[in-house]
Amino acid sequence: MTIILLLGLLVGLIMLGAPIGFALAIVPTGYIIATGEVPWTMVPYTMYEALSFASLAAIPFFMLTGELMTSATITDHLIEFGRALVGWARGGLAQVNIVVSMFFAGLNGSVIADTATIGSILIPAMKRAGYSSAFSAAITSVIATIGGIIPPSVGMIILATVAFLPFDAVFTAGAVPGLLVGLTLMLITAIMLALLILIIGMIMDAAVNIIVIGPVLIEVSAKTGYPEVQAALVVLVGFLIGTVTPPIGVAYFTGSSIAKARLELVALEMIPFLLAEFAMLFLMMIVSPITMWLPRVFGLID
Repeated sequence: MTIILLLGLLVGLIMLGAPIGFALAIVPTGYIIATGEVPWTMVPYTMYEALSFASLAAIPFFMLTGELMTSATITDHLIEFGRALVGWARGGLAQVNIVVSMFFAGLNGSVIADTATIGSILIPAMKRAGYSSAFSAAITSVIATIGGIIPPSVGMIILATVAFLPFDAVFTAGAVPGLLVGLTLMLITAIMLALLILIIGMIMDAAVNIIVIGPVLIEVSAKTGYPEVQAALVVLVGFLIGTVTPPIGVAYFTGSSIAKARLELVALEMIPFLLAEFAMLFLMMIVSPITMWLPRVFGLID
């Protein structure tokens, strides 16, 4: 009952417009002070301890890497490389967008950074090539989730830290799902464009959940015999898909803002890509080798 009350208070504060960080801090702090179960002086100590993990120092370096890549025009070279690889394929720039995001994910590790950096370059290019604003924003936002799946990623670092999981195992477990998500979205893009051409031819001559809920879900899964590393990747991918799912997906708003596209149009364009990611998430849940095979090959887990 207490947990439900606290969650209700947390949701209520957020719905009233309180900053999420403030709501997350004030609810447990207020509970501790009101009940007296834990000395309130433990609050600042616990906050300091939560941020004292050396592994979290990697996050600002990810941000620095993104800035260096943008300033040094490395992103432009990645786009040219992606164009050389798949620019010839059906879907053209849409396929380039996916490939570049997969490369960028291995260097940056942030969903929002991927959306903003790649989107600011490729969305205008896709619009000039004749793609709609909504489609350009949709595919850029959805493919950015790979930034949190392909190692290394900010989400992986945070989740492995708070859940006390081996970083190398979580990183390697994310490699295959990340590549499969990218390949799946490339296939969906090609299918969508093929269907579009067919139809035209017929009528005329495409950090809080991770921190708060992630460890709990992993612990519950472990008690049922579900592999912890696999559970971590399933939880991570599920949360990352949430960043682009309307109505409050951050990457969804970021892509729409860059493209200056209506939110409802972007949401409609996202549907097939989100279905593909949901399918991949489902496969990750039921097919253990997708996440566990590579770590086992390297002897990182039993």
